[in-house]
Amino acid sequence: MKSGAKLLDATPQAVPAYWMMIKQDVPARVDNLEEGIDGVQAFGTLQVIPGEESLATSFRFALPAGVLSIQPGTNRTIYHLLVQKQPGTLAVPITIRVHLPGNATIQTAPSGSVIQDQSVLYQTDLRTDIELEIVFSLP
Repeated sequence: MKSGAKLLDATPQAVPAYWMMIKQDVPARVDNLEEGIDGVQAFGTLQVIPGEESLATSFRFALPAGVLSIQPGTNRTIYHLLVQKQPGTLAVPITIRVHLPGNATIQTAPSGSVIQDQSVLYQTDLRTDIELEIVFSLP
């Protein structure tokens, strides 16, 4: 996550003591992680998913203006997002929804994404890192 991102909402899971080796409850929370990587903001939460079960988790962020770049001499703006796969995980389903300003005209969006008004919806499995780029113009 780009440095300066603000976590707006999340659905962390409380983990009961009997699931933990230390036999202590782990409250539902999202931790602000210090990764030591310039320009990166990281958040983490503990999830325990018993075999044969599934669990949906969501995070909602407000991203800093730095994720946008304006092409000089044009009214084109580029939104760029890098989602990095966590090592050791399988193909985790991911949904990315980007809401653009109400007066934006979307010019390009990732292949396979769905455009609804000024929103771009992209769903995939996180098998490798994802670089998402949306080009739009503002009047």
